[in-house]
Amino acid sequence: MTYHGVLAPASALRPSIVPAAPEQRPAERAGAGCARKHSAGRSGRHPWADLLKRVFAVDVLRCPGCGGRRKIVAAITQAAVVRAILSALGLPTEPPAVHPARGPPGLFEGG
Repeated sequence: MTYHGVLAPASALRPSIVPAAPEQRPAERAGAGCARKHSAGRSGRHPWADLLKRVFAVDVLRCPGCGGRRKIVAAITQAAVVRAILSALGLPTEPPAVHPARGPPGLFEGG
């Protein structure tokens, strides 16, 4: 988006009408605590769990057993490690077969 006039980035009057950014607490400036807050903040990015909750109404961080909050402790991306963990748990290590798409029901039913 391009702004002109008083809202233009180089306008001398811009500071008098554009609100200043909120001050950060010292802990936030130093990067202490959670790297991603539960709101979008200034970056415009939302945590993936919040997006799933907004779009699908599924809280993936809520434990189905006790209702407490889960915490992500690791993100495993190496295929060999993932296969080893799945195998140890007795789960399939290969993805299911992909079947060809079908048309909508009743599309080719003649009359």
